[in-house]
Amino acid sequence: MFPSTSSHAIQAVKVLLPSNWRPKAVARRMLATLVQDSKIAAGPFAGLIYPNQSIGSAHWPKRLGVYEIELASIWTRFRPGDFFTVINVGAAEGYYALGLAWLWPNTHVIAFEQDPAGRELIAQYALCNNIAPRLELHGLCTPEILNATLSQVHRGFLIMDVEGAEDELLDGANVAALRNFHILVELHDIRRTKLGERLRTRFEDSHRIEEFGTRPRQFRDFRYPRNPLLRLYLIRQLQDAADEHRGAPMRWFMMTPRPSSTFAS
Repeated sequence: MFPSTSSHAIQAVKVLLPSNWRPKAVARRMLATLVQDSKIAAGPFAGLIYPNQSIGSAHWPKRLGVYEIELASIWTRFRPGDFFTVINVGAAEGYYALGLAWLWPNTHVIAFEQDPAGRELIAQYALCNNIAPRLELHGLCTPEILNATLSQVHRGFLIMDVEGAEDELLDGANVAALRNFHILVELHDIRRTKLGERLRTRFEDSHRIEEFGTRPRQFRDFRYPRNPLLRLYLIRQLQDAADEHRGAPMRWFMMTPRPSSTFAS
């Protein structure tokens, strides 16, 4: 972080500037430029052509490349070719379905999203990013449908965000079928009491479980705009734009197969 004296100096400069060069006006123009560019500006999926709307979650954090920044270290662990199959349950408008296909160009992505508007955006932007041939798109995922999918795909990466339905989807026969999968699941404990504890009990024998939790966005999280002094000047506006409006702290489990399991492919 820059020294506090620099922040005080910047605050003093703001008062002297014309209104169209004050942070709010500059930030508005910057965000408008992102809309025109149509691409994610930074983060693991930088360069991905992306819709100008989101389904069920905040939009600007994704365009700025800081959405779910708490998980950033996960995406640096793997290389293209580590996973031949990704299953994304609760794909919304495609941040991970499109993004992981973009990040891992040899990967086949099976995406489930019950909202037709979300599926339409995923299909549209899969074409824009030339990844449509590697994308398989479906509607609602039930435990039975997931089990049928897993019976055909024995290894890979599963990412799940389904507002509490992970309790049913990650249960029963699906637990055994996922023993060779890397699994990233957003936990909705606010909807299901002790959900995390149940999932930990189900998977702790087959997987090493890491927990990640939400935190406020910091200066070091941002890589756009590229000029660090401009980022510092706009830090409050960037933090406001990066607000994911979750309403309560959230957490994720990253579950990695234990050494006795075969590495996903």
